[in-house]
Amino acid sequence: SLNTTIEAGKKLESILPELEKSAELVAEIAYAGLEQANGALQVNTAMIQLNNQTQHNASSSEKIASTAAEFSSQAEALKELIRFFKT
Repeated sequence: SLNTTIEAGKKLESILPELEKSAELVAEIAYAGLEQANGALQVNTAMIQLNNQTQHNASSSEKIASTAAEFSSQAEALKELIRFFKT
């Protein structure tokens, strides 16, 4: 019985380095997962900012198009006035 206990203790001591190595690997995997999650969060934040800027640019383009149409209308009205005074 004592020999069995001593033998079991030696076997546990022999596998202890492998258990420690496994624990280190699990810790490294967990850290890599956190880094990956952080990277994904940064990409998500950048995509949100890009989307917001795209929406802002679309709004600005619509305002510019509206202003251009109004200028065109005013130019036509001005042409009509010039024709009136030329005749």
